[in-house]
Amino acid sequence: MPFTSPQRQSGILWRLIAGVVLGIALFALWLGLSRTSTNSETSISSVARAEKQRALEAEDQRLKALKEIKLKEVEAKILQWPEDDQTNGEALYKQGELFLTGHGVPQDEMMARVWFEKAAFEGSDAAQYSLGVMYHKGKATIKSLTKARRWYMRATSQGNQDARKALGALNLEALALYQKDADAGDDDAQVKLGLIYQGAFGVPRDYKLALKWFQKAADQGNVSAFSMVSASYVSGLGTAQDIPLGIEWLNRAVQANDPAAMRGMGLLYRMRYMSDTGILSKLGLKGGREPALAREWFLKAAEKGDDQARLYLGVIYLEGTEVAKDYAAARHWLEKAALQSQPAAQANMGFLYENGYDVKQDFRRAYVWYKRAAALQDCFAQEKLGELYYYGLGVKRDYALAIRYFEKALSNPVPNQGAVANAQWHMGAAYYVATGVPRDYAKAFELFKKSADTGLSGAQAWLGDCFYHGYGTEKDRPKALHWYGKAAEQGDARGQQRLGMMFYDGDSVPQDMNKARELLEKASAQDDVEAHYTLGYMYANAEGVAKDYDKALYYWEKSAAKNFGSAQMMLGWLYYQEDNTFLDYKMARNWLEKAAENEMDGAMCMMGYLYEEGKGVAQDYAKAREWYEKAATHGNADAKANLKRLVGEPAE
Repeated sequence: MPFTSPQRQSGILWRLIAGVVLGIALFALWLGLSRTSTNSETSISSVARAEKQRALEAEDQRLKALKEIKLKEVEAKILQWPEDDQTNGEALYKQGELFLTGHGVPQDEMMARVWFEKAAFEGSDAAQYSLGVMYHKGKATIKSLTKARRWYMRATSQGNQDARKALGALNLEALALYQKDADAGDDDAQVKLGLIYQGAFGVPRDYKLALKWFQKAADQGNVSAFSMVSASYVSGLGTAQDIPLGIEWLNRAVQANDPAAMRGMGLLYRMRYMSDTGILSKLGLKGGREPALAREWFLKAAEKGDDQARLYLGVIYLEGTEVAKDYAAARHWLEKAALQSQPAAQANMGFLYENGYDVKQDFRRAYVWYKRAAALQDCFAQEKLGELYYYGLGVKRDYALAIRYFEKALSNPVPNQGAVANAQWHMGAAYYVATGVPRDYAKAFELFKKSADTGLSGAQAWLGDCFYHGYGTEKDRPKALHWYGKAAEQGDARGQQRLGMMFYDGDSVPQDMNKARELLEKASAQDDVEAHYTLGYMYANAEGVAKDYDKALYYWEKSAAKNFGSAQMMLGWLYYQEDNTFLDYKMARNWLEKAAENEMDGAMCMMGYLYEEGKGVAQDYAKAREWYEKAATHGNADAKANLKRLVGEPAE
């Protein structure tokens, strides 16, 4: 692999939360915005609503039963597909299109819906848009503007312009739909109207007007509205920030046994908002930012079925920054949230399987969880899918798909700092070594710099390479030394190996073989092939250490096992030497052939020696000449001289 293992960024979830908590829309989502949805959203009187609801529930049950039948048919068919196609969102979407239009198959809207759902969860924006249309128009499902909006927003986040237009039209439709009922005092319509003014798609965003409608609903005792009003005051959007008042409103929702509000309490404790002893004493709440208090509230919410709280608990136990790491507890909570389509929980389930935490390591299952989360636009999952495709872990190696997922992570509208830094690093390396994209050192340098500036050690080491060689920037060895040093300080094997070589060569620093050896040994302990090789060379040639062919053999074998050509050639050389106990021409031939396959011209020349002298092989001048010619075409001067001698030409 061209990279050291990407690093998990500790605490990223909490930094993300802290960064967006002042955005009222996301805070409102945390407090349970989705509870305001109903199956039917037509403007009808409260008396007629009950009758209408009963009829809708009966129809909903009929449609669910029909969907289960169609689902079994679809899943049976998918199992007959090649494994990679089973998770191909576009292929799944095309099947849905056939049933929707009746092209080549009987028209069947429910069958189309099932195919679209499969495709949507595999990331097809076209399928997400099509599902939005079906919920918007009530095709093969109960009409739901809330569910239509959800699918339109997912498609819009992937750049689907049809979905963006539909979302704007839907909000205008919903605005007219809810306005009459809201004016008549319907608290549910008032909450929905507030959310529309908060959302901005197709309707001018107006936080003040949103708060007005939330307040009207709250004054009627609407529990969801309590949370919305709380979020407005805590965030200071639509009104002057008033955290004590926000806490008071949130506590009213808690007293109504609302799990999302309990989660909100946990977030307020975590984000330093629970410092006003007056309001806390009045409400009977504890003060301070003790993480245990936040966990208490998350646990209360999680036990009542709040999936976001389950996610938070899972991450707390996974990262172990405030409690001892407990992978079993992490898996318990993450799996509960993941099974309810919580994307960050699904991404973290992928992380558990990728690393074998409380489960058997399984890259394929990691892939499945990451794919589900990526379909819901989780940035971390998108980046991890890029890694799996790049390295061929759990899937067939595919550089084009890897690049595609890295780019998705980089353009994600809700970025994850660690995932973005990793994507920048991998994309930079792709441009550096020309895997999946044409070589472009300027782009590589730019991406490495962005990633390195976040503190990612892998990118820092590669940025050092750019400065060392002058790739994509001016050659600057002192800057290379600086970035190698920063990477090495964090334990990055590449950084340790590169810094060790600068001390070995006395390049921009005084030569220091002891320092070089220490750094190379640290890199070698992480299985760095170049560090293995150089340590072997040092012991073979008594450079800063006593000559020790046994140790040279040890390190070169570790490097050669990773198919490092230079180490393979040196093993061939070691077995060829007559002044040590390792003399073995057959072993020499074995390693030299491997090195020659890796285009090592020195090994090709030595193969020529073996055939010319008949050592370990039958003497064969024709084969000797063939090997010398191969080496000579690579510019090997010894091979050129030997070739002339072999054919009887005078040496130059």
